[in-house]
Amino acid sequence: MLCGLLGSIVIAGQTHAHDQHDVASDWVFTVGAGVLATPNYTGDDSSQLLLAPSVRATDDAHWTIGFLEGVQYTINPEQDWQWGLALAPSLGRDADGDSPLRIVGDGTDDLNGLADTEAAVAARVFTRYEVGAWTLNAQLQQTFTRETQNLVSLGVRRSGRIRTPGPPLIVSAGVRLRAGDQATLESLVGVIDEQATSSGLASYRPDKGVIAVGLNSTVILPLSRKLSVLSTLSVERLGDELADSSLIDTRGNAVQASVGFFINYQLGTPKSR
Repeated sequence: MLCGLLGSIVIAGQTHAHDQHDVASDWVFTVGAGVLATPNYTGDDSSQLLLAPSVRATDDAHWTIGFLEGVQYTINPEQDWQWGLALAPSLGRDADGDSPLRIVGDGTDDLNGLADTEAAVAARVFTRYEVGAWTLNAQLQQTFTRETQNLVSLGVRRSGRIRTPGPPLIVSAGVRLRAGDQATLESLVGVIDEQATSSGLASYRPDKGVIAVGLNSTVILPLSRKLSVLSTLSVERLGDELADSSLIDTRGNAVQASVGFFINYQLGTPKSR
């Protein structure tokens, strides 16, 4: 959920009209920061407030480089049906509940006795198809840890503008489903026999299945051609393999919600193509 919400702030860099007085360049940079209220871990019933930096660079065509989206290459950006590849970081999970980005919240001791989830690199193949205001998207991801993890994501979104007395609101809302193999789900809620003794949780080994399905939305308010304010909202219901785990059933909640607020500033203007 965290990566998904932080990744959504990159939309802001694509929403502004180009200022004809600016010097055009091959690359456009967007910098910003915000706060994100999100569960301490996937399935937790308590939340934390994180400081979320936003840094993004794009050539307005094939290449995109971002803080959490990693390095992304779109093969055919001029087409309605697009394909691409990406390499991105996969954030780990500390069993002691620590987070270097936390600014409010006491963390959690729910994970005491469980193993840390190590940070890793994830390779992605993605596709998206635009039909008017609608965008259909799919993504296959493989995360390279000691045991390779595979994840699939399917979504549909609708985007539009809402007129206001000032600048128009740019809105986007959709539905997303995520599913993973057994290794992926075990990294989230698995409890082996040795961990059951130290954590006080019953042993649990999930099967492959749905990670979560839910709604997400983004609202962008352009304050100028360069500056914008962005808010995000996500509400998800965890799949049964996660919700029925001893961790989530006894210490968490199957319904997960996150909300974020960000300010972004665009540097440079892309050349006309």
